[in-house]
Amino acid sequence: MHVRPVLLGALALLAAPLLAPPPASADAAIRVSPATGLDPAGAFVVVSGTGYQPNAQLFVMQCRATSGEDHTCNSVGLRKVTTDAAGSFTANAMRLVARFGATDCTTTPCAVKTSAVADHVDDRSQDRSAAISFRAAPPTTTAPPATVAPTAPPTTAAPVVTAPPTTAPPATAATPG
Repeated sequence: MHVRPVLLGALALLAAPLLAPPPASADAAIRVSPATGLDPAGAFVVVSGTGYQPNAQLFVMQCRATSGEDHTCNSVGLRKVTTDAAGSFTANAMRLVARFGATDCTTTPCAVKTSAVADHVDDRSQDRSAAISFRAAPPTTTAPPATVAPTAPPTTAAPVVTAPPTTAPPATAATPG
């Protein structure tokens, strides 16, 4: 009879959703605090996320705020986090900078983004982003070179000649004669 293979196939179909990891919910979100007015020389922020796939490993990184295939990111500040059983994470003291590579976040929109770890590069379900902005960098001013007032050429005084001291011959007593 063919009942056994059919029964096994039916059980496999029923068990598949239970074995697959749950996807991130549509309301997964990332938050950066503070997110605006960041110091262009570098700022420490707290990045938190909710609604992600439970117990998932994610990359948290600063990137250009673009979509599509442009993945220009600051790999120096990259963090790897694992969500908890509720799908939440916190990355404390993440350092963001205004410039990385050819990207200047004071003139180009930037964001903090999440994505699945490298083992799941095709998994875009964990991709989220939060916009960040830096205050304008202070203008770089270079002081003009100091000008030195022209000086008159040095003058030399005529040499002073002093006569060597003269010594008078010893006085002799006059002898009567």
